Amino acid sequence: MKAIDRKFERVKQALSIHVAEFDAEARLASVASTEQWHTQISARLQSQLPKPLLTSALMVPHARNPIFTGRDGILSDIHGGLIGNSVPLEKNGDMKSMALYGIGGIGKTQLAVEYAYRYHSSYNFIIWLRAETEMELAQSFADAARSLGLATSGESLQDSVEAFRRWLASSSSKWLLIYDNVTSVKLLRRYWPASSMGNIIVTSQRSDLHTVVNTAMKVAPLTTREGSTLVRRILGNAKADIESSEQLCEELGGHALAIAHYAGYAATTQLTARDVTAMFNQRHISPDVWSATSHSSFVQYERTLGTVWAITWPHINDDSRRLLDVLSLLNPENIPEKYLERTDAVVQREGLTRSFCLKVMLSPLLKYNLLERDGPDDDAFLIMHRVLKRALQHELDINAAKRRSTFTVAVSLVRNVYPRRSMITRSSLDRLAIHHQVFPHLLSTFSYYEQCADSELNSMEFANLLMDGVAFLWEESLGNPMPLLQAADRICHALQGTGIPGKTMIDVKTWIAAEDVNESSSGWQLQLPRWREVVKLREQYYASIDRKDIILEDEVDLGRAWNDLGSALVDLGQYDEGQVYITKAMEHYMKTGGIERLRYRISKQYGCLSEVYVHLDQFSEAVICSQKSLELTIVELGPDHHWTLRTQTRYAYILAAAGHIEEAFSTHAAVLAARQRTAGKNHPDNVRALYWLGTICYAQGKAQEAESHLLAALSIPESSQIGEYEMARLKLRLAQVYISTGQHAKAQSWVEESGDVAAKECYAASHTVEARIEFIEENIRISPGGRSTGFWRFNGPPVALDQSVVVP
Repeated sequence: MKAIDRKFERVKQALSIHVAEFDAEARLASVASTEQWHTQISARLQSQLPKPLLTSALMVPHARNPIFTGRDGILSDIHGGLIGNSVPLEKNGDMKSMALYGIGGIGKTQLAVEYAYRYHSSYNFIIWLRAETEMELAQSFADAARSLGLATSGESLQDSVEAFRRWLASSSSKWLLIYDNVTSVKLLRRYWPASSMGNIIVTSQRSDLHTVVNTAMKVAPLTTREGSTLVRRILGNAKADIESSEQLCEELGGHALAIAHYAGYAATTQLTARDVTAMFNQRHISPDVWSATSHSSFVQYERTLGTVWAITWPHINDDSRRLLDVLSLLNPENIPEKYLERTDAVVQREGLTRSFCLKVMLSPLLKYNLLERDGPDDDAFLIMHRVLKRALQHELDINAAKRRSTFTVAVSLVRNVYPRRSMITRSSLDRLAIHHQVFPHLLSTFSYYEQCADSELNSMEFANLLMDGVAFLWEESLGNPMPLLQAADRICHALQGTGIPGKTMIDVKTWIAAEDVNESSSGWQLQLPRWREVVKLREQYYASIDRKDIILEDEVDLGRAWNDLGSALVDLGQYDEGQVYITKAMEHYMKTGGIERLRYRISKQYGCLSEVYVHLDQFSEAVICSQKSLELTIVELGPDHHWTLRTQTRYAYILAAAGHIEEAFSTHAAVLAARQRTAGKNHPDNVRALYWLGTICYAQGKAQEAESHLLAALSIPESSQIGEYEMARLKLRLAQVYISTGQHAKAQSWVEESGDVAAKECYAASHTVEARIEFIEENIRISPGGRSTGFWRFNGPPVALDQSVVVP
């Protein structure tokens, strides 16, 4: 064979080998492709086949919450109701069911999750069903059927639902269904299983599920202890002491979601419980916390504080929602239902009473636990959770038009029921009860206003309402009215035009002057120009009114201006000029109203004149005027009224100055007993009564009794409300008692405890305790504090008392 032929043969053989190898690889690829196709087909066929039936399963889409806290009592009650014999069986055959209802975010779902894990050994199957909408509930039924091997993925949704229904009706296994977030009773009934031996838990914001379940249990907020423990578990003890954790829980009203949300925010931002509590109270800051999601792992809840009520709003009509917005500006703890009938927030329908229309508007709000109703039908009140209140306010903050209209209605609501101030007399006990009930709502609207910084909310109606609140605080000695005064002042200046200031503006100036002079004698001197300005403005305003339009309130306002200036002059020792203005006011009242119409105002003038007469050493006149003042006040207000007791206290001062020490002591004791009975043991005026009892005992050489009274005064929590000068006087008097008994170490301690308030007026540290008291008393107003040195040191000659005066 030729060489070329041999070479060709070798190439031919090589090609044959390559062709054979290619054919082999092609056959292998075909086999692999066939096998893959076969596997896919087999998997699809397998998925169409029923799964083997399970004998037990825990089908809960939520992991167990590692920070779940407390609720042991509720969980035990749920278990007893479902497994025990405490639930009647007349409903739904042998099946036992329980609804957990309450406001959104209160912890219903978390309770159900914890119950499922804690008591799973009591059941063969625990199956979670999402029940917010029909689509979710049907899908949950279908998913359960497939998980149990009752249906395949190829079957229709309806067939799968029916398969699960049949299993529930026929299964001998012990099962528990948890219907979470039910929004429709009709929907729940359609998906309710037939008679069986199972158990059911329903969670819902609705309160009307008692017609479906055996037992409906309202889920209460976390207790302070439970909430505090939850905060500390999230934050760790280092960043959440017990006190601040409890404070956060209380501020959030035990709302489980809000507590977890705020504590989680603190944990992820390295803040403390105290920090986030302060943020909740600042409405312009709290939206940042509200919408934060970086700490969602701590919450383990599908909704946030911003969306937790979203499932409820479609079920609330527009009229009811507007009413809810208005109520969010009020105090959430106690909203008297009867007062709502008088407001524009109630939409009245033709032919229906306002009362009926209100009930219709409240119905969905109560049904979905957005409000609670408590108390008897004729005196019911509403409660809104403060977390919901804040959520509603956040929505108003971003909608100016809605905010302004809602605020206007809220102010009108409070205005319609809050008593208007009258200087003709003092509030009756009945009116005071209304003051106490409605004042928290006034404060709530004020708080909302202050944090809005929206000038469009200004109105003279609101300024007047604030001034009525000022009058109440002043009358009842309940606290500092300056924040309300300053807001009213700003509103008046924003709305007041040119010309003579209106009545409200002058009222504001009057009350600001009255509050300023409470500080010290140097402040009183500086405020004399203010009092003179008030007198000038009152006289101008009075002169500008047409004679036929003048009312008794105008007469009183003018007389008060003269009397206030006169009293300020007397406090500063300018007795002659002070007497002129006080007498001028008395003559004006006698002329324009007389005792029958202006009994209380005239009683005040007699009291002011008694103070003048004491300083002029005219003790007989002082006692007579003070007796007349007390007699008229008792007739006008009754023996137990707050201002009757203050008038009686002044009478005791006058008695002491006139030399009637025993009578002064018994009068102070009677005042103390009456005030403790009517206003409680912690009223700040009780501090003054005890001071005087102790001072009189000290003057009589009864050191032990004096010590007892003075220490009792210092033990009253509200003692600091009487002012730093009176507190310093009280402590120095106690030091004086200890000096008299040789207990110099205790005396020195109380001298140091008294502070250095008198240093503001530059007195020497070397002064005796008595000298310090006397110096301090120059900074204490004669009424209501009284002065126990100088003219008030029991040095007046005893004068005859009018025994016809009935002293309670």
